[in-house]
Amino acid sequence: MPGKHVQAQTSRRWTRYTLSRFTLADNNERKVWITLLKTIEKHLVLANLREGTLERLADYLYTRSSGHFSSLMAIITRACHRAVRNGDETLTRALIDGIKNDQAAEDARRTLAADMTAGRLTTAIR
Repeated sequence: MPGKHVQAQTSRRWTRYTLSRFTLADNNERKVWITLLKTIEKHLVLANLREGTLERLADYLYTRSSGHFSSLMAIITRACHRAVRNGDETLTRALIDGIKNDQAAEDARRTLAADMTAGRLTTAIR
């Protein structure tokens, strides 16, 4: 059966890993989020990127990504491409505001932003 053979071949090419959503329930979880942002920033190659940029945007990036790694990386990757194209070679909230993200992250954005504004949720280590 040809279809079964194709599926057997393609299903053996990838290993699926799951990564739970990052949460901000306590200082340890907030430290993990900040460490993730610092680690990502170390690997970005933008001429005018200042150290600590992603950490300063920690609440905003959490809100935009809803704590999901894939959503976060999509935003950052697209923002870096735009920063290179426009010649600024840096990341700002204004630039990232113009970046579209996946629908699930966008659906969660309003609630997360309200929680951040009200102080019910933060990336700040207390």
